Amino acid sequence: MYRVTVDGVEIEVDFRHKQVWVSVELGADVHVDVRDHWRTSCVIGVGDRHLSSGVADCSISDQFCRATGRKLALTRAVAKLPKYVRKAIWEGYWRATV
Repeated sequence: MYRVTVDGVEIEVDFRHKQVWVSVELGADVHVDVRDHWRTSCVIGVGDRHLSSGVADCSISDQFCRATGRKLALTRAVAKLPKYVRKAIWEGYWRATV
């Protein structure tokens, strides 16, 4: 998680990475859970207030990469925010990841 201040308001950006599992039926009463893919979520908020979120799903055939997932999820999360807010959030991202 990182924080940026825009117009005196502190904005929090948080990322989560998790495996997504699916249940596969092998027989009448036999089910097995298998990893389907990885999901990266980005949530942007002010205090307890949710502003925006974005999700990036990694195909099972791709190699999971946290950095790529974060960039895609963040791109989707900031898409509808004003340009000056997007700029501040991306600048904060680059400062936090260096």
